[in-house]
Amino acid sequence: MELTAREYHIAEEVVRGFSEKEIADRLHISPSTVHNHTYNIRKKWNARSAVDIARKFILKLENPNSSSRQLPCLSCNCTLFSIARCSICEGPEEQPIEHIISL
Repeated sequence: MELTAREYHIAEEVVRGFSEKEIADRLHISPSTVHNHTYNIRKKWNARSAVDIARKFILKLENPNSSSRQLPCLSCNCTLFSIARCSICEGPEEQPIEHIISL
């Protein structure tokens, strides 16, 4: 079952390791709204935890090792970020997606 645009965005934030409260703060929405979205994601994807959501999200990417999959930078929110380092602000380094997959 496909996710809504908002659920997909929430799933991206889960992949980055943010808690429901942190996601709510980042998106300026209620923590209970985030909880409802993550509940719906778990139901649709038959996931039991945030780890399951992250795993299934990564597996659903067409080519997880491709740098063409861009997510907004955590520091400056530009879109020149691909789960590594922002090329504009040199924002915080996160674990590259290749490392997540190889775990």
